[in-house]
Amino acid sequence: MEVVIVVMIIATLAALAMPRVGVVIERNRSSEGVGILTALLGSQTRYQLEFGDFTGDPANLDITIPGSSNFFAPTIAAVDPIASIERNSTLYSYTLSITSAGTISCVPSPGICTKIGY
Repeated sequence: MEVVIVVMIIATLAALAMPRVGVVIERNRSSEGVGILTALLGSQTRYQLEFGDFTGDPANLDITIPGSSNFFAPTIAAVDPIASIERNSTLYSYTLSITSAGTISCVPSPGICTKIGY
């Protein structure tokens, strides 16, 4: 009988912890997107210093972004936000963007964006 009670307590604690673990894992996955956006910002900034403005053509940038298992390919633009990347998950759907000033935003917000810290 005591074993059943212990198992029930452990199962209850595990059920309470699982949603929090999912958010922590997603926060770590979002850091990959932030890293990609930061690299694109650096490349866009170098392009702007050389040519006077930002580019919307990824071929003009001095960077190659490797494929990601967590995000779709990033998009770049000549106006703010200068780069965006969308999460490729059925469980969590959001887009991270970065401005020329380095400000990162997340849509849709609130929801997962608030939970992962954006």
